[in-house]
Amino acid sequence: MQKAPNSAPGADRITIRMVRVADPGALVFTRFYRVCLSRKWVPLQWKQSVCKLLYKDGDKERLANWRPIALEPVLQRVLSAVVASRVTNWARANGLISLEAQKGFQPADGTSEHNFVMEVAIQEARRTNAQLAI
Repeated sequence: MQKAPNSAPGADRITIRMVRVADPGALVFTRFYRVCLSRKWVPLQWKQSVCKLLYKDGDKERLANWRPIALEPVLQRVLSAVVASRVTNWARANGLISLEAQKGFQPADGTSEHNFVMEVAIQEARRTNAQLAI
C-alpha cells in the first residue's frame, strides 16, 4: 500500500486511503489475504476491472491520443503486489533472477543501464559505419 498512495479505485470504489483508515495496522487484511492464499481463492468482484481512457496529448477527438487503462480493485492490487514480491524474493534467493541481466520491473536502476549500453552501441555502430543487430 506504500507504493501507490494515490492509486485510482476499481469498480468497488474502494481507495487505498479507505483501506488504511479501516485497518491501519493491516491486521485484518493480512488475515484475509492469508485465507485467500491458502484456499487459492479471491472474491469474484476482485476479478473484475474497469477500463478507462486516459488522455495523452494532441487532438482529443483522435482515439490514438488516448490510452486505455484497466483498474482492478485496490484490495486485489495489494494482494497481487504481495504475491509478486514473494515470488521475486524467492527467485532471487534461489538464483533464478540475475539482477545483472534482468533490469525491468526491478528496484534501483531499472532499465537505464541497459538503455545506456544500447545507446553507446548504436553510436559506435554509426561512428564506424558498422552493422548492429539489436
